[in-house]
Formats: sequence, structure tokens, C-alpha cells
Amino acid sequence: MLAVNDLAFSYGDNPLFSKCSFRIGNGRHAALVGDNGTGKTTLLRLIAGILKPDAGMVRYDGHAEMVSQFPAGMEAVSPGQGQMQRISRAFAKRPDILLLDEPTSNLDAEGIRKLTGMIGGFRGIAVIISHDIAFLEKAVDCVLMIEDRHIDLYDGNFEEFRQMRERNRNNQYQLYEVEQKQRRRQKRVAQKMKEKAAESRKSGGVSNSEAKARSLLGNYDKVQRRLSANARRMQKSLDEGPKNAKPYEKMGLKLLTTYQKPQKVRINLDFDGLSGHGIRLIDNSFSFRIRSGETVGLLGRNGSGKSTLLDEVEGRLEKRSCRVSRFRQEIQDVWEEGENLLSQLMKASGMPEQVVLDVAGALGLHADLLFRAPNELSGGQLLKAQLVLELVSPFDVLLLDEPTNYLDYDGVRALTEFIRNSEAAVVVISHDERFVEGCVDRTYLISDRRFSDYCDLGDYFGKDGI
Repeated sequence: MLAVNDLAFSYGDNPLFSKCSFRIGNGRHAALVGDNGTGKTTLLRLIAGILKPDAGMVRYDGHAEMVSQFPAGMEAVSPGQGQMQRISRAFAKRPDILLLDEPTSNLDAEGIRKLTGMIGGFRGIAVIISHDIAFLEKAVDCVLMIEDRHIDLYDGNFEEFRQMRERNRNNQYQLYEVEQKQRRRQKRVAQKMKEKAAESRKSGGVSNSEAKARSLLGNYDKVQRRLSANARRMQKSLDEGPKNAKPYEKMGLKLLTTYQKPQKVRINLDFDGLSGHGIRLIDNSFSFRIRSGETVGLLGRNGSGKSTLLDEVEGRLEKRSCRVSRFRQEIQDVWEEGENLLSQLMKASGMPEQVVLDVAGALGLHADLLFRAPNELSGGQLLKAQLVLELVSPFDVLLLDEPTNYLDYDGVRALTEFIRNSEAAVVVISHDERFVEGCVDRTYLISDRRFSDYCDLGDYFGKDGI
């Protein structure tokens, strides 16, 4: 049993948790979800004993192992291989509690399937942070939700949790809309009362109904005071009455879509196989088709040559004077150390400040981070900044190499929606099943040193895939 009682924790003046309590029984596997900055990784570190709570306690029998999203130091192997090695070492220690922070980052489809099987056979408690919805749907049976400095435990699988959250959000909107309709009616009534009272004072006269009221009440002043008092009471009711807050809605990347004006592209790039770093990656000849308004998914195992092919595609497109934006998995040396990120993003892209702020916010990069210098940000934050830079820069073709690795659930949704509505040509490398299904129109596959059209995503991501 993992028991958290009255947990409180703050970073300086920033409280993350306040009197949080929950319990997870043996053998349960929990997804840990919440907006960026709400403290998901911090909670894992508190459970692991790396951090100490300000108040309350974390209790469990046995020992916990945590696999962090960002490993310490450089690794001699590829990111995907290093990730699987760290995960395998954690499982080999047979922990009672397993804490995984974005474990599918850098894993290919085969690696994700292997990890899903390992978790399925794990008899201890697992707490998992992940943006990969398809993975969570297969791996967990309950959900921890961090919101407003509290942690709630939802019993049921991730799909049931998502449906419940959607129902709650819809109910919030309905309550909000009903209240707004009532308030608009009350405002109209209050305004009419004010106008009636003002007109009465201005003219000194009275209407027939008011004349009757005056005869009943004794004099005109009483009628006027009554009208004014009713108007004030109605206004006070509007100002001080209970209100349902408007459900929080992220802006997403809708504003960016209106600013991006990609030129039409219709290109076929022909290749006589492909080599990289002295290694033959693709043996057969093939054609790579790029069209405006179409998103191509480039699939294959880690090391099959996807990123190398994207390098070739980028170079050939630039020779044809296409405007190309390319997001890479590695941190790029594109920043000036002494200048804040917001200034650099605006300068490099020519976009207005509000557009840059909206795009960054939608991807989980909060405004306060944009006013910092690049050397003050973590590796994951810098990669998000690089993604923001590529999205706000003008482009005709957008090349994205594993863009969702460091995004949260809402960030992935925002990016998916943007790609789906973009008029640019887009090429995506990703092992995120729901992301690929949500935005890709056509797929290419590199497998066994062969390039081919490949359309059956169910086979690729399923147990019979590569």
C-alpha cells in the first residue's frame, strides 16, 4: 500500500500541494496527470524520498525505484536504447513501487510494446507520467489527477477517466451558459429600472402606473426612491451573487493558424536508396511526395534512417527555395545567452508577442519562462522553446522529428489540431500512436532497409507490427 497523508510541499513561495491524501493498493498501476508545472515529477520525487515534504507523510513498505525523464550525464547509446536500459535496470531491482517519468519518450513502437508488457507483468505499485494516451489506456487501471494544489484518485482505466473528465467539462459549460443567460436577463431588467428611475428624476413627471403608485404611497419621492432602490438591489445581486466560473479553456494554436501563410508546394523527391554515416540505410529506389495541406507520417524503428532521410528532404527542399521549418530531437545552438527567449522568438519569427505567448502556453511553456535567458531553462524546456520557434517561423513545409516527447496531454492535443488544420505540407516522425492517428493523412515506412508506402497503422502499432 502506498499511503500519502496530508502532504504539503512548496518551492519557495510557490505552493504545489496542500493537505493532499490518497492511497494506492498493491498491484495497482496509476497514471499521474496534470498541467505542466502542477508538480507531477515533484510528486514522484517525494514518493521516491528524493525530496522531503513540508508537512504530512508518504508511507509504503519496501523500496521505490524512479526512472527520470532526463538522465544524468551523456550516454554512449541512442536515446531510445538508453531509455530502455534505464527502465530494464529499474525492473531488475524488483521494486515494490515503480515511478516512471515519461517512459515512452524516445522509444519506438516496438519499445513501447515491450514496456507495456513489462508493466502488465509488474505486481508492485506503478505510478506513471506519460503524454502517450494509447500507452496509458493499456498500462494503467487508475488515475491520479493534480489540480489546484490537490491530488484526487480516480478508480478505473484511462479511457474511463477521459470520458468522465469530458462529461464534467461539458456539465461545467452547461451550468456556465445557463447562468450567463440568467445574468444577461437580470442585467436587462436592472438597466430598465435604472433608466426608469433616471427618467423619472429628469422629467419630474410620472407614468400612469407610477401615478397610481404615487396615489397609493402618498407622494412622488417615495416612488422614485423605490425605483432607485430596486435598481440598486438588482445590481448588487448581479455583483455579489454566486457565479460559476467559466471552465478553463486553453487557446491552443488557433491564433497561429491565422498568421501562417504557407505557399503552395507540390513536389516529388526521387531517391536512389539512402546512406548515412557510411551505412546503407535504404536499398531500394523510392519517391517522397510532399503536398500542401497533407501530413505524411514517416514510420520505422529507431536507427532505421528516418532522421537521416529527413535531413536529405530538408536539404533538397531548401535548394528549391521552399521555406522549411525543422524540429529536431536534440537541443540546438540557436539561442543568445544574454537575451530572454521571448525577445529572441519574436525577432526570429517576426510574430507579434501575443501569438508567441499563445503558442508557448499551448505547448506548456509558461510566460514566466519566456522572460528568462536560455541558460536558465531545463533541457525539456529548451526543446519546447525550439518547437515554438519552428512553429512561429514562416514555413511552407514543416518537418517534425518526435515533437511530442516533452509535451503534456494538452500540448499534444493542441499540436495535433494545428497540424490537422494547417495549409502547409507537414512530415512527422513519431511513435505516439494517438498523435499519428490524429494528424497523419498518409504514411511511409522504413523497414528491413526498404522504403515503402504503408497505410495500416493498426498493424504498425499493434502486437503484430514491426
